Amino acid sequence: MLLLKARETVIQYFRPELKRRALTEQQWRVMRVLDALGMADAGTVAEQACILPPSLTGVLDRMERDGLILRTRIDGDQRKVWLMLTDKSASIVHDMHGMVEAQYRLIEQRLGQLGVGPESAASPSVTVRVPADAAP
Repeated sequence: MLLLKARETVIQYFRPELKRRALTEQQWRVMRVLDALGMADAGTVAEQACILPPSLTGVLDRMERDGLILRTRIDGDQRKVWLMLTDKSASIVHDMHGMVEAQYRLIEQRLGQLGVGPESAASPSVTVRVPADAAP
């Protein structure tokens, strides 16, 4: 439960920008994975993006419909579908990079103000509140 609360706290820093760009959190995770890997099969994306494979299928269908990913088959193994970003989604990832890095620095700063670091990571009593002005 604690990890779920931590994830929810962190994603609040990014949710306004994702909403502004009409992206879901799952789509953003897929885009980040494909940006890092270049091209990957659905199983790898599911694992890296922490999305269950049955849920990923619908996410990928919508992303393909919206021009955010390409599905392709590589010669030699027609059974395996490979995924990659389109120019549109690669541009979104690139455009959001500065905001993402700024939000990571803000999170690190706020955690530092609370005295949270690797040495105190085992303490489950730390609460981080996201202020209303967290989004750029």
